[in-house]
Amino acid sequence: MQVVWIGLSLLAVVLVAAALVYRKKDPQEVTESMYLEKKSERPALTGKKVLLIGNSYGDDTVRYVPYIAKNLGVKNFVVANVFLGGCTLEGHVENYEKNAPAYIYRKADENGWVFRDKSTLSYALGDEDWDLVVFQQASGETADYSTYQPHLNKLLGIVKSHLADVRFGFEMTWAYPVYSRDERFAYYDNDQMTMYEAIAKVMTEHIEPGFTFEFVVPVGTAVQNARALCGDQLCRDDIHLSVKGRYLAGVMFVKEVFGVSLGALSYAPEGVERADIDLFVKAVEAAYAEPYKVTGGKKAE
Repeated sequence: MQVVWIGLSLLAVVLVAAALVYRKKDPQEVTESMYLEKKSERPALTGKKVLLIGNSYGDDTVRYVPYIAKNLGVKNFVVANVFLGGCTLEGHVENYEKNAPAYIYRKADENGWVFRDKSTLSYALGDEDWDLVVFQQASGETADYSTYQPHLNKLLGIVKSHLADVRFGFEMTWAYPVYSRDERFAYYDNDQMTMYEAIAKVMTEHIEPGFTFEFVVPVGTAVQNARALCGDQLCRDDIHLSVKGRYLAGVMFVKEVFGVSLGALSYAPEGVERADIDLFVKAVEAAYAEPYKVTGGKKAE
């Protein structure tokens, strides 16, 4: 009996020590581990149907996705974007409840895009048997989690009411360029890294840990990695991506969603050169390996 008590006492000491070590870990390290474990276990999405619900940032992200996916050998996919410029998560809920025909709906397969104006969110959700729905927040609110809830949970419920077996992802958007004059940049003291780090904090502290989302598409980190390599030349205005920026975001989306190798990537829109492709692949691979840390083109060991 005494041996049993000694054994139990030793077990209790080990458990307490383990708990203390765990609490002392960097929260980001813990989240990175969770993220990579989930990623390694995620089934391949080749041949799946993916819907992005968002705004102009989502439109920037998916513009070149079907061409990149086809070029990398992804088969039988459907990618769609239902978006309204500047729309927040709260706005999507309100539009759904009003059945407002406020959206532009774009859908693509291997043959390219088709368009539908004045679409409702209900129409987009019912148009295909979507396997994966990806969300994003409006750029000015992305780093403020108080703007997410309860709207994000309501939106998740809305999607589940249409698609019982759907899986969820989230897009991490990018910080504004250093020269941005957008009034919302002042929320971050007009400092790009302050904005980036605030966005990353929301992802690591609120989006990833809950396991509601199978993954985050770290476009914001890919953009920041590329900026570290080539400078702040990826935007066409104070907030939106240029052709090169859109291409970079598209490569990140395809890499994260479909999990394909980027070694054979050769497609690029006009204005994107071979040297750009090579640089962007480095930035994307690094973001794929370390989604919430700016490492430039250096991948995690």
